[in-house]
Amino acid sequence: MAFNIYDELIKDGTLSDKNLQKAVNEAQTQNRNLNEVLVESGLLSEENLLKFLGKQLDMEFERLDTFTIDPNIAHHVPEEYARKYMVLPLFLLDKQLTVAVADPFNLQTIEELQRKNGLKIQRVLATKKNIQALLDHCYKHNVSQDAQSTGDNNAIVQQGLALLGDDAEEETSNLAEIAESAPFAILVDELFKMAIQMKASDIHIEPEETRLRVRMRVDGILREVLSHPLKLAPAIISRLKVLGDMDITERRRPQDGRIRINLSNKEIDFRVSSVRTIYGEKMVLRLLDRSNVLVTLDKLGFPKDTWDSWQRIIHRHAGIALVTGPTGSGKTTTLYATLNELNRPDVNITTVEDPVEYNLSRINQVPVNPKAGITFAAGLRTLLRQDPDIIMVGEIRDLETAQIAIQASQTGHLVFSTLHTNSAVGTMIRLVDMGIPHYLIASSVIGILAQRLMRHICPRCASAYKPSDEIRDRHRYLIDTLTQINGGPFEMFQGRGCKACDDTGYKGRIGVYELMEITDEISGMIHKEARSDELLQSAVKNGMRTLMQDGLEKIKQGKSTLEEVARVLL
Repeated sequence: MAFNIYDELIKDGTLSDKNLQKAVNEAQTQNRNLNEVLVESGLLSEENLLKFLGKQLDMEFERLDTFTIDPNIAHHVPEEYARKYMVLPLFLLDKQLTVAVADPFNLQTIEELQRKNGLKIQRVLATKKNIQALLDHCYKHNVSQDAQSTGDNNAIVQQGLALLGDDAEEETSNLAEIAESAPFAILVDELFKMAIQMKASDIHIEPEETRLRVRMRVDGILREVLSHPLKLAPAIISRLKVLGDMDITERRRPQDGRIRINLSNKEIDFRVSSVRTIYGEKMVLRLLDRSNVLVTLDKLGFPKDTWDSWQRIIHRHAGIALVTGPTGSGKTTTLYATLNELNRPDVNITTVEDPVEYNLSRINQVPVNPKAGITFAAGLRTLLRQDPDIIMVGEIRDLETAQIAIQASQTGHLVFSTLHTNSAVGTMIRLVDMGIPHYLIASSVIGILAQRLMRHICPRCASAYKPSDEIRDRHRYLIDTLTQINGGPFEMFQGRGCKACDDTGYKGRIGVYELMEITDEISGMIHKEARSDELLQSAVKNGMRTLMQDGLEKIKQGKSTLEEVARVLL
């Protein structure tokens, strides 16, 4: 893209040369669209930017408020193109198709559409919000009006079954075309909307012997939300593959993809994984909610002493800080929040991740790509030649990566990474098992944060209660421990269940933390190869709050329950 067309914005004072160059650098570094960077950074509104570009490129800008869209011409722009590239067919006149676009520089898509249709294409500019508002109308017109107006999911399912006909579900010759049809577009869109509304972290689409089951993970718990006829499975899976740029013809080998949708003027990303099971392909979609991962560090719910220790650790000039826990325990959120706090113009922060789930402003992110020879170890080795101040390695999986991370920490770099261990002390054992000598661990590791996520009592229906005898017997250890810590009886709370929490009694999740700051005393013990129980005893003596202690404190504070602490920590 030639950037000199933006000079007029500098001349009229709308944009400073410094800010433009900063946006250009960010767009190039993150391989992003410059217009998106300008708008997201607040330097320009999308409408003002498009009006300006329209003048420079001799293109009309339209608000689309008064446009009447002809859905009969929708077939000239395949729906996946329309949604992915924000291209809206407006009208057809004398073999010239007029479309609204949000990106005037995406000429490749326009040229491809011209080749496929044999039509001349005229472009006008419109905002993503305006285009998105009309896309659903444009591509859902083939569904019966009754189904649309009543939200009758069953009517849409029946239309999908009718489209599939009597062909064997795995042999439908026109499956790709059917997958793009309106009923399946709606069924998939409804899945996305439901997941976002429920604040789910994952969608599981699972073929069984007689049906297609859909489950969603909400606050860490899987819940069944839908069941469809098994015959719909290939078309629904194919629809998701199309959206995720996956191979629709490959049904036996595992595949990975990524879907980005625009819903209610908000971009949502899904990481997609498919695998073959005995009843067909199963697909899991991980919802990548940018608003969750970009929270500030002070919103993570650290106890005061844990917060103070973590602040001391992350503001050291060198060393390795590790965040540990099982998959889904919030490690990425903690690391991204930490990097955001440290992200300043005078600091060079670089990461190597598998995959890069979120683009972070002003941070250089390198995706792992084994086919291109970029492993965690190779990527980390390369990053050390990029003059970094702070490095984040997505995960230490092997000895080579661990060795390079340690070398980096001992040459003046602050390194962050993750490990799959159950406790802070357990991380030491894992590093030793990898082959790292005790003396290197002692001289490089500066802090280990173990964490979990457990469900938060719904604040709308929270109430004090007395546990039944059955619950007391089941959780006798927890109750006795908390009674001892509290110095006597204590009041417990639970959620009664209400509309806000879908009658579960829980709403959202809260972090439980265990932070071992590597003091001189603990470092010396590691160097002398002290046992793990000795390290734990010393850390607790010096003020470390264990995961169990933090979990029990959450019960005492009325934030969670005995059942949750037992489920997550025992």
